[in-house]
Amino acid sequence: MDVLHVNAHWDPEARVWWAQSDEVPGLVAETKTHEGLIKELRALVPALLAMNRPEVKGGVSLRIVSEQVEEVRFT
Repeated sequence: MDVLHVNAHWDPEARVWWAQSDEVPGLVAETKTHEGLIKELRALVPALLAMNRPEVKGGVSLRIVSEQVEEVRFT
């Protein structure tokens, strides 16, 4: 089974998680929660692969690498 890489990032200003992948053409996803993003990816990736990479059949594994930077202030 193919392993496709997806990068997920937290945008602190917009307060949303967003994802993109060079291996899944057309993938752009944005949700309020990380769990919601995973759910969105499960729905979007198969549809996008069917349209843009028809040679990929039978399912894929997603390696989702998440990044969240938090500012911690102290005195």
